[in-house]
Amino acid sequence: PAVTPTPRACRALRATGRPRPQRAAAGDHARPVNASRSVEVPPVTLPITGELDLHTFRPDDVDDLVPAYLAECAARHLPSVRLIHGKGTGRLRLRVHALLSQSPLVRSYRLGDERSGSWGATIATLH
Repeated sequence: PAVTPTPRACRALRATGRPRPQRAAAGDHARPVNASRSVEVPPVTLPITGELDLHTFRPDDVDDLVPAYLAECAARHLPSVRLIHGKGTGRLRLRVHALLSQSPLVRSYRLGDERSGSWGATIATLH
């Protein structure tokens, strides 16, 4: 089994292969053509490898995904998890760290070293 992100998180995945919505003419304030219709994106199954790449997610989209992934890793007795959040502005890193500090499954966490992603990744040690 693998983790299935929430529909909100699935919509954030760029790897679904779905094209971006087409834009309307420039005079229409560049709104997506199908903005009035809600498109249901099928769930994406993520393999449990002890490494989770969060580059394609917004900070608000990881609230359900990270705890679920940690639970699956703990169930598989993985000693640590590498969460790749990227360097960027730091918003995603801060959100991931907040989730890790609230999780009863996490013993400790730290930023990666030069071999594991530097400050663009966080290593969490599980109980």
